[in-house]
Amino acid sequence: IRKQTRAAGRHCLATSAIARPQSPRTSGIHARVRHPIYLAHFCEMLAWTIGTGLIVCFALTAISIFTGAWMIRAEDAELEQRFGDSYRAYRKSVPAVLPRFR
Repeated sequence: IRKQTRAAGRHCLATSAIARPQSPRTSGIHARVRHPIYLAHFCEMLAWTIGTGLIVCFALTAISIFTGAWMIRAEDAELEQRFGDSYRAYRKSVPAVLPRFR
């Protein structure tokens, strides 16, 4: 069983490396915001805070804003390293979390 698990693990690693896109996603929702998952998480946390009115939800929302900002910086740095100039141009033209309405 161990040999099969190791072989399956190597196969998964190999296929995930092949399936990785070679350019940043810039279509769909990614044309409006670079990090739509963080936007959705913030909206969910804000809804819980407003809906319940609990101070603990307010505290968790504040914590999620700070940790989300840290994660966005880390992801932007990784994506800039991976994709280079194409990601820098994308980063200049598309906001991180809050969409611009034209």
